[in-house]
Amino acid sequence: DWDIAFKRYAVRINSGYSGPSCVEAASLAESVTYDDVTEVPSNLTFVGDEWMEGCVAQGDGVGLEGSYAFRLRNYWTYDGCLKMTGRVFVIALANGRHVKLTITNYYGNDTAQEQCNETGGITASNRASANFKLRWGFLD
Repeated sequence: DWDIAFKRYAVRINSGYSGPSCVEAASLAESVTYDDVTEVPSNLTFVGDEWMEGCVAQGDGVGLEGSYAFRLRNYWTYDGCLKMTGRVFVIALANGRHVKLTITNYYGNDTAQEQCNETGGITASNRASANFKLRWGFLD
């Protein structure tokens, strides 16, 4: 009984290849902010974690070996360190409720995240990766 799982930079939803449930997600347009979303948009297409197309595994889009295309992969880009995109997702939970979610931070402290966003790299003393900060809220 789980809806969302975090492992390093991979964020999985419990469906498709990631799990036995029916949790699905939709990625909103890049221009949409978290505060813009006050209800479930009527034009969304929800899909589960399906990283296979036919018999070919789909990559995560950044070329990391063995990294598959989880549905919530668009929260980050990579150029020396993970940078947040501000992408907002709507997740349809197994119980029928909907959640809006954005990942605001990947590193354990705001200083490291700010340094990553400004310089494209972080110093060894600032490394505290896979310590997510999220904004989320129920839409219904």
